[in-house]
Amino acid sequence: MKKIFYLILIAGAFLFASSCQRDGALYEMPDNCALVSFPSDVAKFSMVSSDGNKITLLLNRGNTKGAVSIPITVVEDKTDGLFKPAKNTFDFADGEAVATLDIKYPDINQFGGETYEMTIAIEDESQVSPAGYSEVEITAQRQLTYKLVGSGTFYSISFFEDKWEQDVYTTVEAPDYYILPDCYSEGYDVSFTVKNGVVTIAENIDTGVMYDPDQPGYGTFWLTGCTAVVDGDAVVITCHISLPAIDYDFGGGMTEAFEFPAGVLK
Repeated sequence: MKKIFYLILIAGAFLFASSCQRDGALYEMPDNCALVSFPSDVAKFSMVSSDGNKITLLLNRGNTKGAVSIPITVVEDKTDGLFKPAKNTFDFADGEAVATLDIKYPDINQFGGETYEMTIAIEDESQVSPAGYSEVEITAQRQLTYKLVGSGTFYSISFFEDKWEQDVYTTVEAPDYYILPDCYSEGYDVSFTVKNGVVTIAENIDTGVMYDPDQPGYGTFWLTGCTAVVDGDAVVITCHISLPAIDYDFGGGMTEAFEFPAGVLK
């Protein structure tokens, strides 16, 4: 058994040496490249009070020689300017393999259940590791404590031409924010805010319902171009029914609605 193990070690070492011989980047550390990378190309944050109104991004580097500053740029900002990097560089001290960058936002109590998105990229791609991530898509949402309101009725007037009993939740932190869990299909919620009779809803909502399970390339049905209004005890959504995966739109003027339990909307 020891002999077999020894031969495996030799074979592994030979394979590693061969790999290094084919690609010098595996063993030669360039002095002029920090070899940086985000830990992933996606970063999701749950905002809580103890964070001090900030989220913190990490950047790794493989070449830890010397102090270096790595400039970043905001590629896309879907936060209405509420989220702002505290500086425009990741700063590494000599020997440091990880640097941080704070992204600040206003008082957390100003937020409801909205999701905010921002994409940040390394400005100088020559500093990025060949196998690394040069960009990160950030998603941030306030951490919320759900509370069951009751059960209402969802009317899928244009999509399914059907109706069903639908639970509705609000949150302790944002009582004007409502969630319809597993609305069209399991794992896909519909959510919106109703404040002073005004509804704020996501423009595009994935229903999670496949057009054809045997043809996954067609993707799922989406409600797109959504707007919504209060009508008595109901929130009425006007939208398009679309298949974004194949860039197909079934047309606008479609209507879906959720009727709240009596007395919830005041």
